[in-house]
Amino acid sequence: MYNRLKKSISFTLIILILTSFTAFANIDVSSDISAAVSGDLETGKIFYEHNIDEVVAIASTTKIMTYLVAREAIEKGEVSEDDIVKVSQYAASTKGSSFGLKPGEEITLGTLIDVILIVSGNDAAVAIAEHVGGSEEAFVQRMHETAEKIGLTTAKFINPNGMPIDLEETDQNFMSTRDLFELTRYIIKNYPDVLKITDSESLVLIDRGYEKASTNPLLPEMEVVDGFKTGYTDKAGLCLISTVPVVIEEDTNMNRRVISVVMGARSHTDRINK
Repeated sequence: MYNRLKKSISFTLIILILTSFTAFANIDVSSDISAAVSGDLETGKIFYEHNIDEVVAIASTTKIMTYLVAREAIEKGEVSEDDIVKVSQYAASTKGSSFGLKPGEEITLGTLIDVILIVSGNDAAVAIAEHVGGSEEAFVQRMHETAEKIGLTTAKFINPNGMPIDLEETDQNFMSTRDLFELTRYIIKNYPDVLKITDSESLVLIDRGYEKASTNPLLPEMEVVDGFKTGYTDKAGLCLISTVPVVIEEDTNMNRRVISVVMGARSHTDRINK
Protein backbone atom coordinates (compact mmCIF):
# COMPACT_ATOMS: atom_id res chain seq x y z
CA MET A 1 0.00 0.00 0.00
CA TYR A 2 2.68 2.52 0.97
CA ASN A 3 4.65 1.80 -2.19
CA ARG A 4 1.53 3.06 -3.96
CA LEU A 5 1.49 6.09 -1.67
CA LYS A 6 5.09 6.89 -2.56
CA LYS A 7 4.40 6.60 -6.27
CA SER A 8 1.12 8.51 -6.08
CA ILE A 9 2.08 11.55 -4.03
CA SER A 10 5.79 11.78 -3.32
CA PHE A 11 6.37 13.80 -6.49
CA THR A 12 3.46 16.09 -5.67
CA LEU A 13 4.73 16.54 -2.13
CA ILE A 14 8.26 17.27 -3.29
CA ILE A 15 6.84 19.94 -5.59
CA LEU A 16 4.92 21.44 -2.68
CA ILE A 17 8.02 21.50 -0.48
CA LEU A 18 10.51 22.76 -3.03
CA THR A 19 8.29 25.56 -4.29
CA SER A 20 6.98 26.68 -0.92
CA PHE A 21 9.20 29.77 -0.75
CA THR A 22 9.02 30.62 -4.43
CA ALA A 23 6.22 31.16 -6.90
CA PHE A 24 4.27 27.92 -7.04
CA ALA A 25 4.41 26.32 -10.46
CA ASN A 26 1.20 26.03 -12.44
CA ILE A 27 0.68 22.36 -11.73
CA ASP A 28 -2.81 20.91 -11.79
CA VAL A 29 -2.96 18.32 -9.01
CA SER A 30 -6.74 18.39 -8.67
CA SER A 31 -7.16 15.18 -10.63
CA ASP A 32 -4.68 13.30 -8.44
CA ILE A 33 -5.63 14.36 -4.90
CA SER A 34 -8.65 15.48 -2.87
CA ALA A 35 -6.94 18.35 -1.07
CA ALA A 36 -3.51 19.75 -0.29
CA VAL A 37 -1.86 22.54 1.62
CA SER A 38 1.71 23.67 2.17
CA GLY A 39 2.56 26.36 4.68
CA ASP A 40 4.86 27.78 7.32
CA LEU A 41 4.92 26.32 10.82
CA GLU A 42 5.78 29.53 12.64
CA THR A 43 3.46 32.02 10.96
CA GLY A 44 0.78 29.77 9.51
CA LYS A 45 1.24 31.43 6.13
CA ILE A 46 -0.09 29.18 3.37
CA PHE A 47 2.05 28.90 0.24
CA TYR A 48 -0.15 26.54 -1.72
CA GLU A 49 -3.68 25.29 -1.24
CA HIS A 50 -6.14 23.09 -3.03
CA ASN A 51 -9.63 22.41 -1.69
CA ILE A 52 -8.46 22.87 1.90
CA ASP A 53 -11.81 23.74 3.46
CA GLU A 54 -13.69 20.67 2.25
CA VAL A 55 -14.21 18.18 5.05
CA VAL A 56 -12.53 14.92 4.08
CA ALA A 57 -11.98 11.50 5.63
CA ILE A 58 -8.66 11.58 7.48
CA ALA A 59 -7.93 7.90 8.17
CA SER A 60 -4.87 7.32 10.40
CA THR A 61 -3.80 10.96 10.37
CA THR A 62 -6.33 10.91 13.22
CA LYS A 63 -3.54 9.55 15.40
CA ILE A 64 -1.83 12.92 15.70
CA MET A 65 -4.84 14.08 17.72
CA THR A 66 -4.59 10.89 19.77
CA TYR A 67 -0.96 11.77 20.40
CA LEU A 68 -1.87 15.33 21.41
CA VAL A 69 -4.54 14.27 23.91
CA ALA A 70 -2.19 11.71 25.44
CA ARG A 71 0.72 14.15 25.54
CA GLU A 72 -1.36 16.82 27.26
CA ALA A 73 -2.48 14.26 29.83
CA ILE A 74 1.19 13.44 30.47
CA GLU A 75 2.04 17.13 30.85
CA LYS A 76 -0.78 17.55 33.38
CA GLY A 77 0.51 14.60 35.41
CA GLU A 78 -2.62 12.54 34.81
CA VAL A 79 -0.56 9.73 33.29
CA SER A 80 3.11 9.00 32.62
CA GLU A 81 5.00 7.63 29.64
CA ASP A 82 6.28 4.99 32.07
CA ASP A 83 2.77 3.83 32.97
CA ILE A 84 2.20 0.14 32.36
CA VAL A 85 -0.86 -0.26 30.16
CA LYS A 86 -2.72 -3.56 30.42
CA VAL A 87 -4.21 -4.32 27.01
CA SER A 88 -7.93 -5.07 26.95
CA GLN A 89 -9.64 -7.66 24.80
CA TYR A 90 -11.36 -4.82 23.00
CA ALA A 91 -8.11 -3.04 22.16
CA ALA A 92 -6.40 -6.24 21.06
CA SER A 93 -9.25 -7.08 18.69
CA THR A 94 -9.08 -3.76 16.84
CA LYS A 95 -9.14 -4.24 13.07
CA GLY A 96 -6.93 -2.70 10.41
CA SER A 97 -3.29 -1.78 10.83
CA SER A 98 -2.14 -3.69 13.90
CA PHE A 99 0.81 -3.76 16.27
CA GLY A 100 -0.27 -7.25 17.33
CA LEU A 101 -1.24 -6.52 20.91
CA LYS A 102 -2.56 -9.46 22.96
CA PRO A 103 -5.29 -9.36 25.62
CA GLY A 104 -3.72 -8.95 29.03
CA GLU A 105 -0.35 -7.88 27.60
CA GLU A 106 1.42 -5.15 29.53
CA ILE A 107 3.30 -2.42 27.70
CA THR A 108 4.36 1.13 28.51
CA LEU A 109 2.34 4.12 27.40
CA GLY A 110 5.47 5.65 25.87
CA THR A 111 5.95 2.60 23.65
CA LEU A 112 2.33 2.75 22.51
CA ILE A 113 2.82 6.40 21.56
CA ASP A 114 5.83 5.45 19.44
CA VAL A 115 3.73 2.71 17.83
CA ILE A 116 0.92 4.99 16.68
CA LEU A 117 3.26 7.60 15.21
CA ILE A 118 5.79 5.30 13.53
CA VAL A 119 3.92 2.16 12.43
CA SER A 120 0.34 3.40 12.92
CA GLY A 121 -1.03 0.56 15.05
CA ASN A 122 -4.79 0.88 15.42
CA ASP A 123 -4.80 -1.43 18.43
CA ALA A 124 -2.18 0.74 20.16
CA ALA A 125 -4.35 3.82 19.66
CA VAL A 126 -7.28 2.13 21.39
CA ALA A 127 -5.05 0.97 24.24
CA ILE A 128 -3.85 4.55 24.69
CA ALA A 129 -7.41 5.85 24.65
CA GLU A 130 -8.58 3.39 27.31
CA HIS A 131 -5.63 4.14 29.57
CA VAL A 132 -5.73 7.92 29.25
CA GLY A 133 -9.48 8.43 29.00
CA GLY A 134 -10.76 5.48 31.00
CA SER A 135 -12.71 4.35 27.95
CA GLU A 136 -12.56 4.87 24.21
CA GLU A 137 -15.76 6.92 24.33
CA ALA A 138 -14.42 9.26 27.02
CA PHE A 139 -11.16 9.69 25.12
CA VAL A 140 -13.01 10.58 21.91
CA GLN A 141 -14.85 13.25 23.87
CA ARG A 142 -11.48 14.65 24.95
CA MET A 143 -10.39 14.65 21.30
CA HIS A 144 -13.37 16.85 20.45
CA GLU A 145 -12.71 19.12 23.43
CA THR A 146 -9.08 19.52 22.40
CA ALA A 147 -10.10 20.29 18.82
CA GLU A 148 -12.46 23.00 20.06
CA LYS A 149 -9.79 24.42 22.38
CA ILE A 150 -7.30 24.96 19.59
CA GLY A 151 -9.89 26.31 17.16
CA LEU A 152 -10.52 23.38 14.84
CA THR A 153 -14.06 23.74 13.53
CA THR A 154 -14.45 20.70 11.27
CA ALA A 155 -13.13 17.81 13.37
CA LYS A 156 -15.40 14.80 13.80
CA PHE A 157 -14.05 11.74 15.59
CA ILE A 158 -15.63 8.37 16.25
CA ASN A 159 -12.46 6.64 17.46
CA PRO A 160 -8.77 7.34 18.19
CA ASN A 161 -7.34 5.59 15.13
CA GLY A 162 -9.37 6.57 12.03
CA MET A 163 -10.62 3.06 11.26
CA PRO A 164 -14.09 3.07 9.60
CA ILE A 165 -16.76 1.25 11.57
CA ASP A 166 -18.79 -0.01 8.61
CA LEU A 167 -17.94 -1.70 5.34
CA GLU A 168 -19.23 1.25 3.32
CA GLU A 169 -16.83 3.53 5.21
CA THR A 170 -19.54 6.13 5.63
CA ASP A 171 -18.81 6.52 9.34
CA GLN A 172 -15.21 7.44 10.08
CA ASN A 173 -13.17 10.43 11.21
CA PHE A 174 -13.33 13.67 9.22
CA MET A 175 -11.63 17.05 9.16
CA SER A 176 -10.69 19.74 6.67
CA THR A 177 -7.14 19.83 5.36
CA ARG A 178 -6.81 23.36 6.74
CA ASP A 179 -7.62 22.05 10.21
CA LEU A 180 -5.14 19.17 9.83
CA PHE A 181 -2.49 21.74 8.95
CA GLU A 182 -3.37 23.82 12.01
CA LEU A 183 -3.43 20.73 14.25
CA THR A 184 0.03 19.75 13.05
CA ARG A 185 1.28 23.30 13.66
CA TYR A 186 -0.10 23.27 17.18
CA ILE A 187 1.50 19.94 18.04
CA ILE A 188 4.97 20.78 16.71
CA LYS A 189 5.01 24.27 18.21
CA ASN A 190 4.01 22.99 21.64
CA TYR A 191 5.79 19.63 21.60
CA PRO A 192 8.69 19.91 19.12
CA ASP A 193 10.31 16.76 20.50
CA VAL A 194 7.57 14.78 18.73
CA LEU A 195 9.78 15.05 15.65
CA LYS A 196 12.30 12.73 17.31
CA ILE A 197 9.62 10.06 17.06
CA THR A 198 8.22 10.87 13.63
CA ASP A 199 11.72 11.06 12.14
CA SER A 200 12.30 7.37 12.94
CA GLU A 201 12.62 5.22 9.83
CA SER A 202 11.64 2.12 11.78
CA LEU A 203 10.41 0.91 15.14
CA VAL A 204 12.67 -1.64 16.83
CA LEU A 205 11.63 -3.27 20.12
CA ILE A 206 14.26 -5.84 21.06
CA ASP A 207 12.38 -7.28 24.05
CA ARG A 208 9.40 -7.91 21.82
CA GLY A 209 11.41 -9.15 18.85
CA TYR A 210 9.72 -6.50 16.76
CA GLU A 211 11.10 -4.49 13.86
CA LYS A 212 9.04 -2.70 11.26
CA ALA A 213 9.64 0.20 8.89
CA SER A 214 7.82 3.48 9.37
CA THR A 215 4.69 3.90 7.29
CA ASN A 216 6.14 7.19 6.00
CA PRO A 217 7.79 6.30 2.65
CA LEU A 218 9.62 9.63 2.35
CA LEU A 219 11.85 9.23 5.41
CA PRO A 220 14.44 6.95 3.77
CA GLU A 221 14.21 8.79 0.46
CA MET A 222 14.43 12.44 1.53
CA GLU A 223 16.86 13.13 4.35
CA VAL A 224 15.30 16.51 5.13
CA VAL A 225 11.87 15.05 5.85
CA ASP A 226 11.35 14.37 9.56
CA GLY A 227 7.66 13.55 9.86
CA PHE A 228 4.81 13.43 10.23
CA LYS A 229 1.92 10.98 9.69
CA THR A 230 0.36 8.75 7.06
CA GLY A 231 -3.16 7.44 6.57
CA TYR A 232 -5.25 5.30 4.26
CA THR A 233 -8.79 4.02 3.88
CA ASP A 234 -10.70 3.41 0.67
CA LYS A 235 -12.76 6.54 1.27
CA ALA A 236 -9.89 8.73 2.48
CA GLY A 237 -7.43 7.61 -0.17
CA LEU A 238 -3.71 7.90 0.51
CA CYS A 239 -2.88 10.67 2.98
CA LEU A 240 0.38 12.17 4.17
CA ILE A 241 1.27 15.00 6.50
CA SER A 242 4.94 15.83 5.99
CA THR A 243 7.33 18.24 7.66
CA VAL A 244 10.70 19.60 6.58
CA PRO A 245 13.00 22.34 7.88
CA VAL A 246 13.88 24.95 5.26
CA VAL A 247 16.74 27.45 5.31
CA ILE A 248 15.90 30.70 3.58
CA GLU A 249 19.09 31.69 1.79
CA GLU A 250 18.34 35.42 1.84
CA ASP A 251 18.21 35.51 5.62
CA THR A 252 20.02 32.86 7.62
CA ASN A 253 18.15 33.99 10.73
CA MET A 254 14.86 33.06 9.11
CA ASN A 255 14.99 29.28 9.19
CA ARG A 256 11.52 27.87 8.69
CA ARG A 257 9.69 24.60 8.83
CA VAL A 258 7.25 23.72 6.09
CA ILE A 259 4.22 21.54 6.76
CA SER A 260 2.65 19.90 3.73
CA VAL A 261 -0.59 17.95 3.81
CA VAL A 262 -1.74 15.81 0.88
CA MET A 263 -5.11 14.08 1.24
CA GLY A 264 -6.97 11.60 -0.92
CA ALA A 265 -4.18 10.78 -3.36
CA ARG A 266 -5.12 8.19 -5.94
CA SER A 267 -3.23 6.76 -8.88
CA HIS A 268 -4.53 7.08 -12.44
CA THR A 269 -5.58 3.42 -12.21
CA ASP A 270 -7.58 4.14 -9.07
CA ARG A 271 -9.45 6.95 -10.84
CA ILE A 272 -10.25 4.74 -13.83
CA ASN A 273 -11.43 1.78 -11.78
CA LYS A 274 -13.34 3.65 -9.10
